[in-house]
Amino acid sequence: MKTKGLTCVNFDCSAEKVSSWLYETALPLWSEIGIDRKHGGFIERLDLSGRPLDIGYKRTRITGRQLFVFCHAYQSGHQQYEPLIEQGLAFLLRFQKGNRAGEWRRSVSTAGEVFDDTIDLYDYAFVLFGLAWWYRISSDRKAWKLAIDTLQFIKAELRHPSGIGFVHERSAGEPYQQNPHMHLVEALIEWFDVTRDQIFYDELIHLISLFRNNFFFEGTLREYFNSAWLPVVAREGQIIEPGHMAEWAWILDRFSKLLNDSHADLSSKLMEFVKLCRQKNESGLIFDIVGPNFEVIKTSTRLWPQTEFIKGLIAEPSDTNDTLATIVESHINMIFSQFIEPAFKGGWLEHLDANGQPIVDYIPASSLYHLSLAFTEIIRVNEK
Repeated sequence: MKTKGLTCVNFDCSAEKVSSWLYETALPLWSEIGIDRKHGGFIERLDLSGRPLDIGYKRTRITGRQLFVFCHAYQSGHQQYEPLIEQGLAFLLRFQKGNRAGEWRRSVSTAGEVFDDTIDLYDYAFVLFGLAWWYRISSDRKAWKLAIDTLQFIKAELRHPSGIGFVHERSAGEPYQQNPHMHLVEALIEWFDVTRDQIFYDELIHLISLFRNNFFFEGTLREYFNSAWLPVVAREGQIIEPGHMAEWAWILDRFSKLLNDSHADLSSKLMEFVKLCRQKNESGLIFDIVGPNFEVIKTSTRLWPQTEFIKGLIAEPSDTNDTLATIVESHINMIFSQFIEPAFKGGWLEHLDANGQPIVDYIPASSLYHLSLAFTEIIRVNEK
């Protein structure tokens, strides 16, 4: 397999490994026990034995993520998931949609009653992302209209006081967050890819500029900002999540390819920092939180930064072929040995402490989005 100068030794084995797990083990499991057959929609969590947990609510962001997962599988030839896509959409539109055009609830109860109607940019980003994938496989203009309404609602209700970027919740004050912007960019890339509509392009340019000028600060990605989009003075302003840096590297690569507007310099800087962070952990896993000088702030390791590291490596424009190939292979194996293989078939461990022991006693559906994206990227690149 060759791509962007990267030659991956024995990469066929890893592509086969992740493809087998995703399509033959994980998705069949989640298409059965991950669906609420009684009330509709998707199950939020499983316990460590693989049994559904009713936690009393269903988040809109999970509906958007799971729509992506099953729409992507459908596009990849697994059309048996069409009924799951339809029931997920039905739940989203019937229960999680607000009363105004473009409005969405943060969460509803298990049965669909309003649980939390906070206007939350993170949830709106994943509604847009899920709708983009519905549109990608269906070309349904209803999805397009919902997306336009949603983006217009975001611009009207969540604009940052400076006029640049957005607040994470309506009426929220400092500290302001970069994370929901990242996922909004991810969703807008998908919409521009399938429509070429100017409204998606304009907002993408606006948000990429915010990333370059503000979020990327002194060589690192910061998480929390003041009203001038500078890192807050408090300790929160020093927080760096390497997983988000890898995620941005992949998103910037998608943006660059789509708009022929290279951000390779930023992608490389992001990934160089993440790779140095990885060297700080004897296990080879990515720490949850570090500081600007690589000091470890949080020694635990979640699953999702590991999958984002894989995506960032695949996206990074680099000529160090064998080195990158080795790191990719090694990290795939660690994801399996540390997170996937200790769990039941089709599941995973979500969060490990410094000794590699599970921190939480449940498996969130949210991580299937991360696993699906990383593993399908491996498959995609290997097929070139």
